[in-house]
Amino acid sequence: MADSPIPRFELLHATRYSSGCIQATRGCPYRCEYCDVPAKLGTRPRSKPIAQVLEEVRRLHALSFESIFFVDDMFIGNRKYARDLLRALAALLPTLRSPLYFYTQVTLNVAKDEELLDLFAAAGFRRFFIGIETSDVATLRAIDKPQNVELPVDEAIERIQRRNITVWAGIILGLD
Repeated sequence: MADSPIPRFELLHATRYSSGCIQATRGCPYRCEYCDVPAKLGTRPRSKPIAQVLEEVRRLHALSFESIFFVDDMFIGNRKYARDLLRALAALLPTLRSPLYFYTQVTLNVAKDEELLDLFAAAGFRRFFIGIETSDVATLRAIDKPQNVELPVDEAIERIQRRNITVWAGIILGLD
């Protein structure tokens, strides 16, 4: 990821897209039974330099994107990097000529970390895609998803929503 070049965003027909996309990290430390990310991209999160991510944000914003989706499979896989990036994004927002917001993918246990949630809010994140899968604790343990049993689902979602961040829930129908 550190050697990844900045995409040629200027080649996009930006008006044909509802959002820009950036990948800041790759890999996920979890090994959920049904997920191919650890096998394909590894369990050790790797990341782009924060300065490069900020430049990618600037370039997409210059193309008039109002939102950017961080397509990372697990934005908080490396929490120190996530905190540093969120602080940098929060500092960048006031320098932009128009509002910009972000969304990404995280795990439900993000709700355990109030400081991290506050950083997401300060950095302009408005939506999280979260693989909730099911509310059945035994099933979550059976599919090796312990990160979703650290807090009750409704409590976790309420903590996130308190920051005006919408939860897009991924549910596996028939899993129970």
